Amino acid sequence: MKNIWTSETLAEALMVKVPKGINGLRLQFNSRDVSEGDVFIALKGENGDGHQYVDDAFARGASCAIVSQGHAKQSQAVIVVQDTFEALQALAQYKRAKSKAKFIAITGSLGKTSTKEAVAAIVSHYGKSISTRGNFNNHIGVPLDLGSMPDDLEYAVIEMGMDRAGEISELSRMVKPNIAVITNVAQAHLVFFGSERKIADAKCEIFDGMDGGVVLLNIDNAHYQYCKDKASGLEVRSFGAREEADYRVSGYSFDGKFAHMNFTVGGTKYKAETTLVGRHMATNLAAAIGIADTLGFPIKASVEIIKDLSPKRGRGEQIELILNGKNCTLIHDCYNAGPLSVKAALEHLKEITHPHKVAILADMRWLGDDEVAYHLALEADVRAAGLSKLYTVGDLMHHLHERLKGSLEAKHFATALDLQKEVLELIEQESLILIKGSKIMGLLDVADYLIKQGNTN
Repeated sequence: MKNIWTSETLAEALMVKVPKGINGLRLQFNSRDVSEGDVFIALKGENGDGHQYVDDAFARGASCAIVSQGHAKQSQAVIVVQDTFEALQALAQYKRAKSKAKFIAITGSLGKTSTKEAVAAIVSHYGKSISTRGNFNNHIGVPLDLGSMPDDLEYAVIEMGMDRAGEISELSRMVKPNIAVITNVAQAHLVFFGSERKIADAKCEIFDGMDGGVVLLNIDNAHYQYCKDKASGLEVRSFGAREEADYRVSGYSFDGKFAHMNFTVGGTKYKAETTLVGRHMATNLAAAIGIADTLGFPIKASVEIIKDLSPKRGRGEQIELILNGKNCTLIHDCYNAGPLSVKAALEHLKEITHPHKVAILADMRWLGDDEVAYHLALEADVRAAGLSKLYTVGDLMHHLHERLKGSLEAKHFATALDLQKEVLELIEQESLILIKGSKIMGLLDVADYLIKQGNTN
């Protein structure tokens, strides 16, 4: 791999004295992620002080370490700065200013990581590219990726998340996107913002760093026109199921294993068969096709690329298991949850024909003052899904349990650990099991337990 940083470029970016002979690769702030040649930057945060792990970073092959004053060791290749977080930003800004790549920024209440993965897969076929690591899309992750860009990069796909107003604006001004996407605006993180309109305002901050360019918006979303108006001066293209969408989801069906999707662009229909299932996923892929078309890539070839994509862990993957001697299918979708994503998961369950459908639902968090109402609002979706059993976890889901317990077999658990202790006993026949809830609720552990048991039987 070509060097990303040298002593000379580090000195130019940081405006400090840098030891000679450094040839560095990607930036890392977690010493466990360091590979041979990486640049370790010691950040201080809520989870600890990176200066405690400088020795570990060097032991793993770091080419150098960027540290704050008072932490230098003469025996190591260290670069001393006033503030390591400001140094991280400086490195990102330096690389962005010199880059000739096309920058695609993606945000949204839901679907941004799946859309990012699809776009990253497409652009990698057409040139040297990077994309956000995992879903590390915040004030540390974004500059970390920008600061890790090689000089000959052609495409950068950057995911942007938020938990406060102004955060995406800061990220957008750093990234300076050529193309920006808002997958949707929904009731995620209401506790931080108070209303969906304020969430829409925060998502529209993605336009702040743009000097011209193209914006793609979800035409099916209630905030489409508002976001479009906020994108004044930018070219706006649309994706979604409505007939007037520029990149339209014109058909969707599921055969129990594959999703069959139709996309219509400019009057031409394109078909895709993929293991990325759910109508919401089809909308994400329509956005990815829109980005590909905006970049000038052939739509047919882009659709062929997304056919080969598969869901990431905890994001809707279907896993075949043997539980209590029964053939079961687990829909592992518990990385996170909000009202829109839970409704989408239940809608997908509704479209599957199966005699024993089970849903395990845990609390949706950070929904603000109306959090109970949002949980109760799932009643119609649960009933429509055709469940034979419902298991709920957490104080908020208890309200839904009380509402539904007389109409279907239902049991409630205070914690995910309580559920895990009994979950195998609850599976009495071949079942299709959806497991969905906010990550903090611990359902990932329950899913891992089921997977382990199901693969050892």
